[in-house]
Amino acid sequence: MARAAPGLKTVEDATAMRSRILTAFESAERETDPAQSASWLTFVIVGAGPTGVELAGALAEVAMKTLRDGFRRIQPSSAKILLIDAVEHALPGYPLSLSQKAEAALRRLGVILRPQCRVTDVHPDFVVIGEGDKAESIPTHTVLWTSGVRASPLGEALSKAVGAAIDKDHRVLVEPDLCIPGHPELFVIGDLASVKAEGDQVVPGVAPAAMQEGNMSQRSSRAGLRGNSSRPSDTGTAEAWRRSAATPPWLNSAG
Repeated sequence: MARAAPGLKTVEDATAMRSRILTAFESAERETDPAQSASWLTFVIVGAGPTGVELAGALAEVAMKTLRDGFRRIQPSSAKILLIDAVEHALPGYPLSLSQKAEAALRRLGVILRPQCRVTDVHPDFVVIGEGDKAESIPTHTVLWTSGVRASPLGEALSKAVGAAIDKDHRVLVEPDLCIPGHPELFVIGDLASVKAEGDQVVPGVAPAAMQEGNMSQRSSRAGLRGNSSRPSDTGTAEAWRRSAATPPWLNSAG
């Protein structure tokens, strides 16, 4: 399945994916059978997390703008871009209002959202998705996998070395000040850290949140080096820091 539906984790993956997408448009241009041309212009993205949402939006803009006048026979803007995930809304780790804004923005770009669907099989020229007890086969040559990302193996290493608890995605569960419970000298940040936001939501593993977590852990570690016993978790400021990481400014300004 990895060969038919490549993932996106490294720069090399991104380069290969770009080549795969451009090849699909070029193949559609050469195809004389309208049905086959349509299948080359059908792109299925699996996973509606931050990576999948960004990829779907970028691909839609490429089809509508970048490649708009690049072909003689096909209209790149007619490309069908499907974003598939088993969850009810895109960006499940974000507040519902932001998920809905992201969905509305994708629909304006022409992206077709298929929530509560699962990919059950991937072939070189079609993909099978299941919705409830129904199965649907979609002709396509381009399936892009952005779901099921697991954290760095360092999470497992920390679990074995110091008994750190990890979640199902192998992210380390941390205290509000980002240290490992029972180890105030060890901090975990970024997409390796499982940081609780409001309710049961986890702070998304994206760069803006990681940058804020870096600032938070730096302040906390400096306080410890100065011998200040009033760690953030003791003074109550950890709660404010938690809210800061849970709702970074770029999320508040999303529109």
